Amino acid sequence: MNRFKIGLLLSLPLFYAPLEANKEVHHAKHINLGDHNEAVKKAIVFLDGQVGRIDGNTFGTIFLVRNKLNAFRLGTKKDGHRTGNYLFKSNHYSIEDLAEKIEAHYVGDAELNALLAGAKRDFEDLVGQFINQAKGTKTFLVTLIEESCYRRNRKNSILLTWASSTEEHETIIFHTEVQSFRGLADFCQDLENFLEDLMYSCPKAMDQFKKKREQYTHEQQSN
Repeated sequence: MNRFKIGLLLSLPLFYAPLEANKEVHHAKHINLGDHNEAVKKAIVFLDGQVGRIDGNTFGTIFLVRNKLNAFRLGTKKDGHRTGNYLFKSNHYSIEDLAEKIEAHYVGDAELNALLAGAKRDFEDLVGQFINQAKGTKTFLVTLIEESCYRRNRKNSILLTWASSTEEHETIIFHTEVQSFRGLADFCQDLENFLEDLMYSCPKAMDQFKKKREQYTHEQQSN
């Protein structure tokens, strides 16, 4: 079992961690998705704070997945330093490291190809809960993903193809389109950025999440 899967199994309840946790400078500033486009604004109004759409519980899932995606892509952070979750040639690398420093020098390497296949499975495990929760609101989320990618000048992102596919074809699209660590790293960053934008654009859900976090903290202190 690789270090990333171990991290998932041992993860603490980040669902209730402070909203400032794990912020990085590796992505653009968050965007309010509903402040430019009326159709996008209507989608936000439909989703934000609504039970079964994006309420406090769903916001917590989004927050947790976004943080885990960041650790997946850049490595696990501890004491101000990051350690990659994937072992290759006796060294630990992050997805970004493998994309930037390794794969161009090991084209066709069987070990590296197997590592990529494993990393893609890890990604699917990581985002599975969010995808399951999003099924009933996918049409609206696709609108928001398109806006996020447009505003960030990511018009050719694989995320757009993946999001607009049918639920039955999401896995096929992901495995077909993502054929390298570079592709996986870019896909993850685009999804991270979207989730960041989505959280920032849903103030009602954020407020519900904060109240749940405060309740959780109070209950822990009372025990």
